Amino acid sequence: MANPKNAAWYGGGLVPWLLPATSRIFYVNSAARGALDTNTGLDPDNAFLTIDVAIAACSGITHDYIFVIEHDDATETYPIEMDVARVHLIGEPGTGRPLPRIRVDSDVDAIDLSADYCEIAGLAIDSDQDGYTNRLIDVSGGNFNIHHNYIAWFFWGYDCVHCRGGSANNGLIADNYFGAHGYANYAVYTDASPSRVVVRDNVIVNNGAQKNGITGIYLASDAYCSALDNKFKVAGGADGQAIHLVGTANFATGNEVCGPQGGFGAFNPFRSNILTSNFWGVNYAGATPLLPVVS
Repeated sequence: MANPKNAAWYGGGLVPWLLPATSRIFYVNSAARGALDTNTGLDPDNAFLTIDVAIAACSGITHDYIFVIEHDDATETYPIEMDVARVHLIGEPGTGRPLPRIRVDSDVDAIDLSADYCEIAGLAIDSDQDGYTNRLIDVSGGNFNIHHNYIAWFFWGYDCVHCRGGSANNGLIADNYFGAHGYANYAVYTDASPSRVVVRDNVIVNNGAQKNGITGIYLASDAYCSALDNKFKVAGGADGQAIHLVGTANFATGNEVCGPQGGFGAFNPFRSNILTSNFWGVNYAGATPLLPVVS
């Protein structure tokens, strides 16, 4: 991505008096009359056409906000590169649909979040590719906040949120809805490097469309990542992992799995490197399944 529009380079450095002193709000609205990437983007009637250009307009110095009112996948170049720090990408619904949509139209990532102190909220994020094999949100930046989105809820996903590398630390993934339409691999995945990623209060649905063996939350970095108070809904006969913990520093508590009545009595509800079973399950305490009370 090019240098931010509102910063100037001189002698290899930013000219400080050309940088904004306060946060700004930019608008993306593909449905607006006259929406162009050559606009200022500073009001809804002078909105940008694409998110990528709106990100390039942010300074990286102050916290800038991008309100997405309506988004046209055909005009966007994927993946959307969130490579400017302190960018807040937020859905601001218009009249077209309940949530602005980011629907990647090829088998590439939808959003690559590589900068620090960024936020993604209030969006419906998925793919129109049946057989999609990439990441809807790929995270390699730190101190991130991904919340109140619908991810692979209305259409396809593979890895919904994938955190990777030693910089994807101190993140929060909270209050999202995952997978009602179908994802084929993970709802949330951290590889062996990230630390202190909190996954909490999400709703994760396996509706039977997903492949056997999929995982809700997989925390592969043994670095105090946690799964707290997430809710899983699982179709009858689904085979896979609700939560997979690696190592001894990661932890999970307060998570619940809801399945058909009487459907999960023999299954462990999560997998650690101590257990041998590997199935979606019911509420748990440690490695012991707790059966729901059915009256």
